[in-house]
Amino acid sequence: MGNESRGGLPSKASESRRRLFFALWPTDEMRWRIERETRALVAASDGRPIAPDNYHVTILFLGAVAASHVDAIVTTAVQISAHPFEVTLDRVESWPNANILCLAASHTPPALVALAEQLHFKLSAQTLPLPWSGTPRPDAASSLATTPIRVPSSTSSTSSAPVPTSPVPTLGQHRPRLQAHVTLARGVSFSPPSLPIAPLRWPVREFVLVDSVPAASGSRYSILGRWPL
Repeated sequence: MGNESRGGLPSKASESRRRLFFALWPTDEMRWRIERETRALVAASDGRPIAPDNYHVTILFLGAVAASHVDAIVTTAVQISAHPFEVTLDRVESWPNANILCLAASHTPPALVALAEQLHFKLSAQTLPLPWSGTPRPDAASSLATTPIRVPSSTSSTSSAPVPTSPVPTLGQHRPRLQAHVTLARGVSFSPPSLPIAPLRWPVREFVLVDSVPAASGSRYSILGRWPL
């Protein structure tokens, strides 16, 4: 019978799956600003630069989801009620445990945390067989040793704000916790020199559901749905 169940229908093991996550998706102008402000620092690192078209802030990582359940996830997203907010990206950090370089926010907006928690709550209430392991993806390890790339300032010391231990929430955790960040490079083995990064203010007006497809040059992203705030 192979992978077929009784009646000739595909078994759960053979059903196609899609690697999904909810995210903030920047405008073309915001992508250009991020790339321009971080270009020198990314070049100074030994990592693989992320294409600007792939810049995003992950809200909630769902993992491998059966294709037959995507419609139900989209229906859940429609039920979300949230207001526009702003994310200020003002810290460049190297996360050794994840081997990434990222542009992060010193303070994650409460509105973003609320959006993540609302998605988490509504999806957790579903009877869908979504991933429940609670195991974060590689760049969201639960015990990251974060190394900040400090920004010189005439009004501040070189000390940096503490970084949450779980910067990207994964479905299955009891309460999502995240630090807003945009991954700039992967495979980073050392911290590049300090460079001044002007704060980038990102007006957020929507959130999206993204399908991540592995490719030879890295993940290829396609947006499955957009919802205004």
